[in-house]
This record gives sequence, structure tokens and C-alpha cells, in this order.
Amino acid sequence: PAGPAGATGPAGTAGSTGPSGSVVSNFGGAAIYNMDQERIVKTSNFTFSASDASKNHLVSGSANITGTIPAGLRDKIGFTVTQVGAGAFIPVTGSTSVNIYNRESHTQTAGQYAVATIFSIDTNKYIFGGDTAP
Repeated sequence: PAGPAGATGPAGTAGSTGPSGSVVSNFGGAAIYNMDQERIVKTSNFTFSASDASKNHLVSGSANITGTIPAGLRDKIGFTVTQVGAGAFIPVTGSTSVNIYNRESHTQTAGQYAVATIFSIDTNKYIFGGDTAP
């Protein structure tokens, strides 16, 4: 059958929002495409960059790994970090003008398989939250 719900229509079995389509979900009338999050494996200390935004950084090592947040990244930028090794992820500032806040003053991920997010709330001001520890 033809039309929006037909086999080849947008909501049909072969349509973009159908079971085999490329749209993962429809959220408030806006299609959400490409929900896969790119993974980047980090095995040593690193510095975040604008191109790292919205990517999942898999921190994998037996020792702690620091991720430096430099001054000047755009506002509203965010990063996800997943600790897959024994070593914790520790966010650090790359400048005295950068501030990292955590509600409980935590400074690192809590343990293997912990997931945390770092996101900007204003220029050079970041929240570090999730599965964190002192």
C-alpha cells in the first residue's frame, strides 16, 4: 500500500521511521538520526578538543588517566567518559581560567565501568557528574 504507513512510506517497513529505517526514534516530532556514539579509546593522559564533543572516551589503563580541559572550548560542549580499566579517569584544568565543579567535590570516576559526563555550563565552567568518587 502507498502513503505514509505503506511499505515504502516513511512509517512503513522500509521507510525511514519504519522498523528497518535509519531513524532511531521520533522525539517530539523531530527525527533523531545516527544515535550511535563514536568511541575513542584513551590509554594515556590526553587533552580534550572541540572535535571530541559528544563522543564516548573509553579510558583504559591500569593507572589513572587525566583528561585536560583547555581554556577556550565553546560553550555548551560535552564529553562522556567511561572507565573500562582499573585506573580512574581524572579531569583536570588546562588553565587557571577553567573551573570544574562537582556537587560532592568528587575528582575522579568511581571504578571500573563508571560512566561520567563533563559539560560546559558557561565559558570555561564545567560540571563533572555521574558515577564519580572523591
